[in-house]
Amino acid sequence: MRGKQVIGAGVAALALLSGGGWSAQAATGQAAAAKTPPPAPAMHGYQIVRLPNANVPNFQRRTVSCPAGKRVVGGGAEAKGNHAILVGSFPTGDGTGWIGLGRQDGYSTVGISVYAICASPEQQRQTNGFPGTIIVLPPQKVVDEYAQPMTPNTHPQVIRTYHPGARVTVLCSQQVNMGSWTAGWYRLDEGGYVGSNNVYGVDRRQVPACSK
Repeated sequence: MRGKQVIGAGVAALALLSGGGWSAQAATGQAAAAKTPPPAPAMHGYQIVRLPNANVPNFQRRTVSCPAGKRVVGGGAEAKGNHAILVGSFPTGDGTGWIGLGRQDGYSTVGISVYAICASPEQQRQTNGFPGTIIVLPPQKVVDEYAQPMTPNTHPQVIRTYHPGARVTVLCSQQVNMGSWTAGWYRLDEGGYVGSNNVYGVDRRQVPACSK
């Protein structure tokens, strides 16, 4: 399938307004590439969730949902096919996901992929803690948050992934002896741990040690 049409609404163009309701602007174009906007500086728990392309009947909705506890702040969809047309790209009624649907002239199915830009609601933030920004150190492309700090003998479960520029709140720090070196970890207000070298803008001297 050669043709495709994309509609996306980024963080700057689509947001939940404080008074309620949606404000949206979307651009369409044949063979256009969806551009992922950088996270806004004040965004907390920034995450992109994708629903890969799949052929579905014309006009059938495909929905991608944000992780539990997060809200959608933007999103987009893509229709793929020789004569594909993206009919709709919009948030779910409850604000926890994104919907895409389309049609393809001369065919009964169309390829649809959907992505949602998610973040934690403002009211879920803790008032204590130290705000910081996720940075990526090569060869990393993303930063994983673990259920527990990594040790020489364990590899904890990854509970979420952050992209560069994501905003996080640090609660405390923990040092782990890795044998020939010491690893620093920050515990975040969302419950997991990330490497302290991956958080910018936090004065380590002010961060208390985590209680064991």
